[in-house]
Amino acid sequence: MLFGGGRVTANVIWQISMRQLPTTIPLLVLAVILGCAEPKHMTDSDDQREWLDDKTASWIEKERSSREKLRAEYSDLFASVSAILFECDPIGINFDDNTDEYDAEAGSIIPRLRECSSEDDVRRVIHEEFTEWFSETAGEESRYTECARRIWALWQTQQQRP
Repeated sequence: MLFGGGRVTANVIWQISMRQLPTTIPLLVLAVILGCAEPKHMTDSDDQREWLDDKTASWIEKERSSREKLRAEYSDLFASVSAILFECDPIGINFDDNTDEYDAEAGSIIPRLRECSSEDDVRRVIHEEFTEWFSETAGEESRYTECARRIWALWQTQQQRP
């Protein structure tokens, strides 16, 4: 089941809610409304396949595979973009120990950097991707200004390399 037309499943809402329990009671209520029962076998592996429908599980596998190929081809860029997003933490999911939390978003932003010709373009792309992933939770585009500034500078440096 997809949430708000975006890519966040009810199970992801459940996991975020459990991490931020004191501040996310509304998300727990939303998870229940969406029909997300507590997962039977919650593990730290982040492997949700047993709780997802086939279509969503297939989509996740495709995304993971694409992300791993991108990470292999552009390892430094991938790590840097993910780290910038983690440090800027535009949607508040940085819990200090979950440093790979923004890998999926980095994986969807990096291929689109080629279409960018300015920091403003990068901010637009980042906002569009976060809106796709998190729907309304993504917030206003201005929230991504610092991320865009840093990613644009990184991208410019990458483009100057031989």
